[in-house]
Amino acid sequence: MSAKVITFRSELKSSISDFLADAEMSCTATEESLVALVVAIADYREEGRQLFPQIIICDDLETVLRNVQGSSPIEIGSGLREPETMLHALKKCAPLAEGAWSIWVERQSGTFRFGVYRAPATTAIDERTTLLSTPASADQCAILLAQLAPGVVELISTGRDGLRIHLSGRRQEDTQSDDAQRRVARWWATEIPDERLRESFASFAAGVLHDVLRKGHGALVAVAPAGSDEWVVDAGDAVILGEALDAATKLSAQIDEQTSADLSDVLASVDLLSGMLGSDGITVLDTAGRVVAFNWFIQADASASTGRERGGARHRAFGALKVMVDAGKLAGVFIRSSDGAESAYGGALDA
Repeated sequence: MSAKVITFRSELKSSISDFLADAEMSCTATEESLVALVVAIADYREEGRQLFPQIIICDDLETVLRNVQGSSPIEIGSGLREPETMLHALKKCAPLAEGAWSIWVERQSGTFRFGVYRAPATTAIDERTTLLSTPASADQCAILLAQLAPGVVELISTGRDGLRIHLSGRRQEDTQSDDAQRRVARWWATEIPDERLRESFASFAAGVLHDVLRKGHGALVAVAPAGSDEWVVDAGDAVILGEALDAATKLSAQIDEQTSADLSDVLASVDLLSGMLGSDGITVLDTAGRVVAFNWFIQADASASTGRERGGARHRAFGALKVMVDAGKLAGVFIRSSDGAESAYGGALDA
C-alpha cells in the first residue's frame, strides 16, 4: 500500500494566485515563479552563508523605483518568463543584495529582466510602507518580498494588504504581526520634545527595527524612561555607554541639513545598533530616542517571580523585565525569539 503524500504546494499556490489577482498582476508564469521564490528565500543560503535579499517585482521599473526612491538599477540578466529564470535571478543577485542594494525583476512580454538597484537610505522612506500606501495603478503595480523570519516570507503589493507565508506547523494565532515592533518604535520616541521629529523618528525606528531584526536570531530590548537610572540597579553586568548614542539627534541633523556627513552618521548609528541587537543579552533604549546600554544579562534573583514565563533563558529574562516594567523601572520590553515570534509589554504605555 503506497503512502498518502501531503504537501503545502496547493494551498501556497492558491494563496499566491489570490494575492496576484488582488495586486492586479495575475499571470500563470509569475504565480509559479513566486511559489518557487517564496520557498527559496524562506531560508536562503549561498556557500553556507545566510542571505536576506529583498526583491521587487514590477511591470514598469523606472516608475516603481521613482516611487520608492530607489536608484542606480543595474541589469544582471534576463530569461524566459518561468520559475527557472526567477531562481536564476535570485542566485546571481542575492550575494549582491546586501547593505544598500536590493533585487529587481521586471516583467516584460514573455521574459523576466532582473538586476539590482540601490535601495533608499534608512532615513528616507520605508519601501514597505510606501508600497502599502500607494494607490494601485497599472504603472505602479509592484510586489515586494523578503524573508521576515526563519521560514516566514512576507509579500507586499501596491495599495493592498500584505501576505505572510509561514512554512511551518505553527498555529495561526501564534504567528507574528508588526504590532510589537511598532510599539517599541513608538516607545523609543515617546519623550522626544519636537512633535515632528517624534513622528519622523518613530517611522524611522520602525523601519530600522524591521530590517535589523529580520536578519537576526532573536533579541531582547528594554526601553527605559529618559533620565531615569532606576533600572541600572539590576544591570550591574550591562555595558552602559559612557555617552548615550543619540539616534534622534542624529536623525534631526540629517533631516535639517541633509549633508552626506549627517547621513553617514545616521547609517553608522544603525550599524552600531544592529551589532548590539545581534549580541547576547538585552539592548537598552530610552524614551528620548537614544541607545544607552547593551549586553545586559538580568540577574537570576530578579527573575524569581517569573516562573510561569514559558520558554528558555530569553523568555525567563523577558519575564523578569516585565516585572521591572510593572515596578516603573522600565517603560517597556520586547522579545523576538529565534523562530521570529515576537511580544511586547508596555505597562502604563499600553494603557
